[in-house]
Amino acid sequence: MPSAPTSHVRSQTRHTVWTRIGIGTVTALALTLTSAGTAYAAIAADCVPSSTVTCPDSEATPTPTAPTGSEPVPAPGDVVTVEPQAQPSAPVPAADTTPVPTQVEPSGPAPAADTRSAPPEAFTRATTTAARAAISAVDADQNDFRWSVDGSTGTATIFGFAGARASSITIPDTIVSGGQTYPVTAIAREAFENAGLTSVVLPNQLRTLAFNAFKGNRLTSIDLPETVTYVGESAFYGNLLTSLVLPNSVTGVGFNSFGYNRITDLTLSTGLTSIDSMAFHANLLTSVTFPANITHIGEWSFEGNPFQTLNIPSTVQYIGPDAFFNASTNPTLIVNVEGTGPIVSPRDNRGSFGSGGATIVPQCQYASQFGALWNGYTTARTRTVTYDLGGHGTPIADDTPICNTTIHAPADPTDGDWVFTGWFDDVDLTVEHDFTAPVTEDTTVYAGWSALTAPTLTGRTTASFVAGEKGTWSPDTLDGSPAPTVTADNLPDGLAIDPDTGDIAGTPTVAGTTQVTLTARNGHGPDATLDLTLTVEAAAVTTPVVTTPEVTTPVVTTPEVDPKEARPAADVSHGDGVLPSTGMDVTASMLAFGLLLTVMGLAVVRRGRTRSD
Repeated sequence: MPSAPTSHVRSQTRHTVWTRIGIGTVTALALTLTSAGTAYAAIAADCVPSSTVTCPDSEATPTPTAPTGSEPVPAPGDVVTVEPQAQPSAPVPAADTTPVPTQVEPSGPAPAADTRSAPPEAFTRATTTAARAAISAVDADQNDFRWSVDGSTGTATIFGFAGARASSITIPDTIVSGGQTYPVTAIAREAFENAGLTSVVLPNQLRTLAFNAFKGNRLTSIDLPETVTYVGESAFYGNLLTSLVLPNSVTGVGFNSFGYNRITDLTLSTGLTSIDSMAFHANLLTSVTFPANITHIGEWSFEGNPFQTLNIPSTVQYIGPDAFFNASTNPTLIVNVEGTGPIVSPRDNRGSFGSGGATIVPQCQYASQFGALWNGYTTARTRTVTYDLGGHGTPIADDTPICNTTIHAPADPTDGDWVFTGWFDDVDLTVEHDFTAPVTEDTTVYAGWSALTAPTLTGRTTASFVAGEKGTWSPDTLDGSPAPTVTADNLPDGLAIDPDTGDIAGTPTVAGTTQVTLTARNGHGPDATLDLTLTVEAAAVTTPVVTTPEVTTPVVTTPEVDPKEARPAADVSHGDGVLPSTGMDVTASMLAFGLLLTVMGLAVVRRGRTRSD
């Protein structure tokens, strides 16, 4: 393959493809060939270099020729109308002997001839010099859109229709050019402005939508791909959108980007940190949830929406003038503010929440930092406790305590044949309300009621106790609403009645039988009575048995002495202090002596008694 001319090589490295440029739209054209034999036309005389456009070299540019007739010469920045024109003559480089690949025709019937009329001028305009230099016509069998590709980034941009318009379109995900596939990542400015669109499917790798990209159409919905990062100024201004989800990939929305639609349901991206001026003005929003990353809400950004309630997270640092202005509904606007509140425009000077009667509701722990007025807006530092009587009794006025303080329970309500049973947190009356807990939010407490019924008292008509022993008697049933109180008359000493249960208990002290009358009262209907015969039995008397212990006289035995036993010789020696042995039993002698003394004593006692008689 012969080497390509230098100018051809340079043209290949510039990546931008240019075709279908009309005669008279530029002051000179340079025609070069790629190694594959594809023709490129490059604007030369008034080409403006940019990050996406590289101008041809001066040595490759033919000598400019003056335009014919009265056709003006376009200056940099002029609008260029792209129309089919005959290609101008130009020097032809040496022939390229590289074999051309054989084209295989698809099977099946031949496609119908393209009978579309030339596109209206309003839809074939580029609005900047850079855009004008990059516009390309798409092959008829690929798609119906004007596009450009950027070899340096490997991406494509859609500039609008290339032929007849349609009200429902699908923009291709990719553009194939020069044997390469480029994902469509951008919609150019004013690409489909006022195009009469009712439905559009966006490319699946789209990143940005430029100024006025779809302005002034009749789109009722739009599905933004998860790849979109920025929606430009007025990109969808003046459509009929009713709901919108900004994917979390979106980090910016431009001025007026979704203004003048009919959006009632808006989901903001978690990637957003700032909302530009007028971004969502003149829609039908009544509420919106701001993601935690939002720090800046621009002026007029939500102007004209009929908001009823706003929740401003603590991360918001600034809200611009008239951001939520709406003269018709702002008098009822409730603004719940977390934390100490953002910087806002005061009510009497293009107030951020309008000039009406918007009410600021701070969190309880920060209420004192807002005061009665905050930037001219009334604050609600109190919370409301509402008493729901369930249709009974006389209504009780609401309590309005300061945030994080407690209230006292009101007086128990009354209602004829019903009895009040307490205050509850739930309508099912299962959780009793705690009046000692601080009030931190608007609260409703519910009254419990029970129908009034006369008391009933039944049970055994006899009761038995034992004197000196503890005992108990209980009724079989005790009912009534309200709960009755029970009394008893003529109870024996030591016994008492429990007024709540009717139980008689205690330790009676005196035996006997007593007639006792029990009476149950609850102030509603006749009292209930029960006559009771109460018997206290005497405790059983037991005679103690005295047992005398048996006395046993000891038997004294005197040992026998064998007369034949020789007595030992008398020991007349007294030197060792031992008495000499006499052969007499000392024990027996002592006993005999003791008995003698006893007898003598008894004789003396008897004599004394005789004298006293």
